[in-house]
Amino acid sequence: MKTILVDFEKCVGCRLCERACLKKHTPEGSEIPHEIDKQLSKQRVHVELAGTRPYPLRCRHCDDAPCVTACMTGAMHFDPETGMVNVDYDKCIACWMCVMNCPYGGVLPNEDYTKVLKCDRCLDVPIPACVDACPKDALVYEEVEMRDDNLCVGCGLCVEVCPFGAITMVQTERGLKARTNSELCRGCSLCSTSCPYGAIFMNYHTTDKLSDQIREIIRSY
Repeated sequence: MKTILVDFEKCVGCRLCERACLKKHTPEGSEIPHEIDKQLSKQRVHVELAGTRPYPLRCRHCDDAPCVTACMTGAMHFDPETGMVNVDYDKCIACWMCVMNCPYGGVLPNEDYTKVLKCDRCLDVPIPACVDACPKDALVYEEVEMRDDNLCVGCGLCVEVCPFGAITMVQTERGLKARTNSELCRGCSLCSTSCPYGAIFMNYHTTDKLSDQIREIIRSY
């Protein structure tokens, strides 16, 4: 599964991702203001500080999303085909339960506080607007699940634990190796945490220390 990942070491806080997201989600012909903060509702990514380091906050499209569980009308829902959490705007009543329950600060009210807005990964274009605009490659659009064939011994445990049937064992010149169907992978990390040889890891570009700082930011909202 491809998703938007953040390399914290490369982010310089230029906020070009915000501008690109704002432009992408502003109807053609609308005036785009110079002051981003006045139109925060129309962008789905916003840059905050994790300690002294800039960090883009956005929807993570969780498999077991707290926003979906908290939604009283079913407006927030998980799409198994795309692996995304989407909003049905016809059902959204602006109760803000999703905003309050999102652990990543990825769901925000719109400009007039009548609906919620969140990352939609710009699925109508090959590369999300924020990723395309980032000059430092701090935002990337990549596969979540990564493998090291040098460590894989072909035990097949990852196949057994994968709840989505995304992993199969394939005979290669180097023996039996795990292979992942990116269309089925949802990035749940069960394969990674279960692999006894460390052959599978999740490409989340995060560290425990930075994650703690990010959680502090989110709790301040």
